[in-house]
Amino acid sequence: MQEIIKICKFSNNLNILDIGLGSGCILISLLKEHNNWHGTGIDISRSALKIAKTNAKIQQVQNRIKFINSDIDNFFTGKYDLIVSNPPYINNIDYNNLDVGIKSYEPKMALSGGIDGIRIIEKVIKKSRFILKHTGLLVLEIGFGQHYKVSKTLKENGFFILNTIKDLQNIRRCIIAKKLNNEEFQK
Repeated sequence: MQEIIKICKFSNNLNILDIGLGSGCILISLLKEHNNWHGTGIDISRSALKIAKTNAKIQQVQNRIKFINSDIDNFFTGKYDLIVSNPPYINNIDYNNLDVGIKSYEPKMALSGGIDGIRIIEKVIKKSRFILKHTGLLVLEIGFGQHYKVSKTLKENGFFILNTIKDLQNIRRCIIAKKLNNEEFQK
């Protein structure tokens, strides 16, 4: 989050999309940083959107967020300066081995990213290519061991990796990438 704020702090009017909004904590935190930033949050879970709306109201940013109940495959609205996503990235084997407390707290669709864990991440990258403005930023949270494959998918889809952020255990957990224009992508 701090890295995004550092990169975008001089952007006056930022249009942000949060794919997989969940409780809204990422988008709401970003909007709290700058009064001229606006956001759209999409999620396939109606209950998650309800929680996010409540959180936005509590934080007094509800007038700057649009909430949309949609799957990324069915979302075609707008052009964005920044797309953030903490998509489901746990592979099927790891999901099956998760602690029961985690499984009972979070719905499966919020955690499971398919066989290798990057099925949803790939969808986010491919969609971002079309709805992100020229030289816009894509920020993705990723799981353990996914950096190489996600980086490769980003590059194949016209993105340049600006930074990789590690967690406290020194594991690569977040990738910040810039959308290249067509001339840059062709090189």
